[in-house]
Formats: sequence, C-alpha cells, structure tokens
Amino acid sequence: MKTFSKRYFNVYNVHNRWRTLVSSKNLYIRTFLTYSRRWGRRSLNRRVYVRLGRKTYRFNSGGSTNCHWKRSSRRLKQRVLKGYGYAIDIIWRSSPQGGYYSLTVTGSKATIGRCRSGYCCNSYKTTYRGKGKLKFGLLSRVNFKSRCFRKQLSVKKCTAYTRRYRNWRQRYNALVRCVKNRAKQGIKVTKLSCRGRNWLARLKFYTSAQAKAYAVKQCRHRNKFILYSCVYDRSVGIYHNRREYARLASYHFSGKRCISAGDPHMLTFGNRRFNVYNVHNKWKTLLSSKGFYAKTYMSYSRRWGRRSLNRRVYLRVSGKTYTFGPNGRSNTRWNRSNRNNKSKTIKRGGYRVIVSWNRSPQGGYYNVNVWANHVSLTKCSGSCCVGYKTAKKGKANLRKNMTLRSIKWKSVCVRKMVSLTKCRATYYNRRYRRFSNRTKARLIRNCVVRRKHL
Repeated sequence: MKTFSKRYFNVYNVHNRWRTLVSSKNLYIRTFLTYSRRWGRRSLNRRVYVRLGRKTYRFNSGGSTNCHWKRSSRRLKQRVLKGYGYAIDIIWRSSPQGGYYSLTVTGSKATIGRCRSGYCCNSYKTTYRGKGKLKFGLLSRVNFKSRCFRKQLSVKKCTAYTRRYRNWRQRYNALVRCVKNRAKQGIKVTKLSCRGRNWLARLKFYTSAQAKAYAVKQCRHRNKFILYSCVYDRSVGIYHNRREYARLASYHFSGKRCISAGDPHMLTFGNRRFNVYNVHNKWKTLLSSKGFYAKTYMSYSRRWGRRSLNRRVYLRVSGKTYTFGPNGRSNTRWNRSNRNNKSKTIKRGGYRVIVSWNRSPQGGYYNVNVWANHVSLTKCSGSCCVGYKTAKKGKANLRKNMTLRSIKWKSVCVRKMVSLTKCRATYYNRRYRRFSNRTKARLIRNCVVRRKHL
C-alpha cells in the first residue's frame, strides 16, 4: 500500500474480508482480500467494487467484470475509469497464486482533500481544505469586483441553474429568486443612519477598538499566523473557531524528516532513498538551511569495503555549535550513554535533531535524524534536500507591514446596520413563517443584542 500521503505499509493476516480503500464524496472503492497459495498469510485483492458517482463497477475473481476491459490478454487485463476528478487504473494479473488485482487511484488535491476514510486516506491531512484559509500578503492587494460585474455574474450563473425548467414562467420565477438570494450573500448598507429606530439607537455596541480587543482576546494564540488570520477574518465578518486555524496551520508547519544512518542510508525530506558509497576522508553537507547547518565526516569501514560511515558530525543550530568526534566524543553532554550506544537530542529554532553513536566492529559510527517544518526549510540545500521542492510547500511569511494595527474595524453605526440586515435575513424565511410579526421583531432585536461585540 502507498497512501495519498506517501506512506508505505503491507496488509497481512486478512482473509475473506472486504476492506475499504477510498471513501469520499463521489468515489467509493473496496477490495475483497484472501490468502494466497504460495505466500502464506499475505493477502491478495481477489475482487474489486468501485462506485464512481452513480455508476458501479464490479470486478470478480478470474478477471470477470460487468464492464468491458480496455486491454485484454491471457495474463493481463486493464481498465481505466475516469470521472469527478479521479482516475482509477485497475489491472488484473494471472499468477500461480490464483490471479489478483492491482489498483492505482489518482486525483487532484481538491478531490483527494475530500477523502474521509480508507487505507488510501491513512494519515492524510484534509484539514487544510477546511472553511478558513490562512492569509499572507499585502492587504492593499485585496480587490473586490464592481457591483455591475457581480450582477452580471449572478444572472449568468442563475440562468445556467434554471435551464432545467421547461415552462418559461417557472424558469423566470426561479431566475428572480436565484438572483435575489445571491444578492443577499453580499450585505448592502445603503443608508448609514441609525435614526428612526429608537431601540437600535439606544443599543450600545462595542466600539471599533473594543471589538478589536475582544477579537484579539478570542483569537489569542502563540502562533502569530493563526492570531493574525483569525483577527483579520473577524474584521471582515467571517467567524471561525480558533481550533480550525490551528488544524490549518498544522499542515503548513508539519514536520519533515531526514535520516542518515548506517553506511549511510539516506532518507530525504522529499521521501527519496539512496546510499552513499565511495566517499573517503571527506566532509559531506547534510543540510544547509535558515538557521541550521549540518555536515558529516565520512570514511570507509573495515569490513564493508567502499561503503562509507559517519565518523564525525558537526551541527550549528540557531548560532550554537555541536561537535561529535570519533569514539563518541562530544563537546556537549549525552542524554543517554552506555558502553555501546550514546544519543543526544537537540531542539532549537524549529528543528529537532537526534544524534546517536553506535559501537561496532567497523569502528563506531553516527546516525543523524533531523526534523524540520516547511517554514524553516527555506533555501534548502544538501543531501537531505534531494527531491524536496521548497517553492510548492506553502511557505508562510509574515511581512513587516502586516500587524494587528493594520486591521481596522467598521464604525458602530455600520456594524449595527450589518447586524440588523443579517438578523432579518435569518428570521424572515420559510422556517419562521408561522411566527407573528411581533415575535419576529422580538427575535430580531435579541439577535442584534447578541451581536454587539462583533
């Protein structure tokens, strides 16, 4: 198995059971697993069930199916299913184990982001597809379309929506309703006067400074990106829970891992694997990034020939240097130490490093594990950065002119009229049509009072 998050694992000890691969909005895939004849308790995909939209496809044992194969031979059959942003490649192979299916599911980030459950969705983070988005950039570059353009866009979209009505009168009435509903999505404040309504004039709203202080209090977080995004959305009128921004930030600041172990086996931040051979008595740069530099001194081993080993390690993390010499000597104190193994953990500046020394007949060597987030890995170079593209990894940079002082709240009168418009849209609908006008007026007033801090 290889999941959407590039995790690898095997499925064993599953016999005569259906297992779900993908379960999302428009796609559902499950396979029937049984033991193989020669491989013991290793399971194989004997049957496949696919539901793509409203269509269902069944692939049974022996290569039989309810649809046509695109390519068919005695030993191999293939069918590709496409739709709703997905592409499913299904291959049946004949083998001494009785024949089995191989599946490959591909899709865009928008479709895969709706993944709910299944093996393919294991450890895949879909929270960054949530309602809120972290804001980074200049506020002066945020522009809204003109009123005339938005009217034309509403008529165009509503015309496409009402084509299902054959009667022209029904189509026209549906078009009018659709345009009116889309007009309510953007709040229009034509008259900025609070006169004529005594209760609204007497109602004490929070001032702009008080509303801003309340928003800062509600959005308080040690992460400045979460704090700024939450406060900015509240100033615009979008109210999300602070936890939603924290889940969103967990995607941007999730940790990446690099390993240099053994002779040495490398695992980079880009999930690339390779070995380092034919390097003798040379320093090799492991990682060079913002506030971090690591290099290892490699030489041949006694028993493994031209396979190199990490004999020394040099680290510079946030201005502090750490040196690890031969035979486990170091300028710092080990966290764990005994005759055969020693380890040191370093946490500084968004990085986490574990250096371990192992005693062996080859003369002793070091294993280095480095964890870093996407924000820290700017201008990444070295062996750990092979296959890692920093340009596509959601770098989050807060510029100097983007502070809480640049966020401005609207005046009290404007916020009163906005709250009144929203509360009216809430209670003047079909759900409250049985209520009297006096009851609706009381509900609207209570709604506006509850929104005094917004």
